[in-house]
Amino acid sequence: MVNLGFKDKIDDLYIPNGMPTEIVNKMKLLVEPRDVFENGCIQGETNLELPVTHIHHYKNLLSSYGIEYQEVMIDEIDGSYYYVIAPYGSQRGFIGLPQEGTLRQITCNFVELMPDKVKSDIKNNKCKVLLDGLTEGHPFSHQWTDQLHTILDDGNIPRNSVYYLTCNNKFEFDYRNHYGGENLINLVSINYFELNLYDTYSKYFELDKPKQDVVKREKFFMSLNRAERQHRTDLIEFLKKENLVEKGYVSYWPMKLYLDTNFVDNDHLVSTSDDLMEDISGVKFYENSYFNIVTETFFYEDSLFISEKIFKPILFKQPFLVYSSPFTLKELHKLGYKTFSKIIDESYDLEKDNLKRRGMIESEIKKLCSLSLDELHDVYLSLSDVYEHNFIHFTELIDRGLDESIYRI
Repeated sequence: MVNLGFKDKIDDLYIPNGMPTEIVNKMKLLVEPRDVFENGCIQGETNLELPVTHIHHYKNLLSSYGIEYQEVMIDEIDGSYYYVIAPYGSQRGFIGLPQEGTLRQITCNFVELMPDKVKSDIKNNKCKVLLDGLTEGHPFSHQWTDQLHTILDDGNIPRNSVYYLTCNNKFEFDYRNHYGGENLINLVSINYFELNLYDTYSKYFELDKPKQDVVKREKFFMSLNRAERQHRTDLIEFLKKENLVEKGYVSYWPMKLYLDTNFVDNDHLVSTSDDLMEDISGVKFYENSYFNIVTETFFYEDSLFISEKIFKPILFKQPFLVYSSPFTLKELHKLGYKTFSKIIDESYDLEKDNLKRRGMIESEIKKLCSLSLDELHDVYLSLSDVYEHNFIHFTELIDRGLDESIYRI
């Protein structure tokens, strides 16, 4: 049993650790304390985000792997436990770093808010601090880690008692490369969106369904884009310049490209969740196009972050190209997935120069779109060993297990 220790509780709600005292006091006055998390955790009176939020991602991780946990008040714990902090958004406010720009956070120092019992239990090796950054792939920043080190050292919290969970698969490399190998926090990279997508789609689809005959499709490719990012704008401008938009299913709201993505599953049940991971829309686009142009979260930034955007075409047995940071395909290979070098020159994945990498990807898109649909259909069929392998590997995710360091003290 994994114990998750909390400092405060209101009725049945455990207050996220690291929550500023003034917000906790505010929550105690509300009829529904959870209201502080609405509207993107923005506090109306200050127009500032909360620095921390629920730890539901870590709890979901444990639940998915069948690991039992319980939430307990710190004073009621006899054994070992985790003191979990779930930094929100930019992950700057909870360590007292101000944030530039229009969307800013309340700043605090989570170590100063930590109860004396927790500090004592950490020193006695009964407690570990776990920073839940499972849904973020922020690039390594020495300013961020310098500040984290400082507040840990000032509070006499051993750095090796802290575990930072991140979706940035190169954060640990960059961190150790910057500081060397001694007196560091623990880094654990987890591809949380692979798990999250597995959980979501297993609700709506039979992941063990038999192979089906492939019918001819009407579109060459698809590329679904939501949030505005420079590399997505670059892609759409390229597709427009080359007159390729009409050959695919393309969406990108900043440039007024929309698709109807309302989807009804086999039992005619509509997903009404506001959680983007519960967005099971767009299945018809996957089934009626041959390859996927995935625009990951980062391209120009120095982060190796793999989100649900890549795992969706894997689930729907689509070949893909990835607008992402260098070595994204290499990371997929480490995870046991195969990619499509039979028909795509994937050397773009090794190119560190962003403009060159972008140009190499665009050349491959043009090459595939120069084929006829009949030719592309034959190419697609020739790749069945790759996408069938990927699909099976995806469905075996839970069997691959979980890093024990984040649930066994």
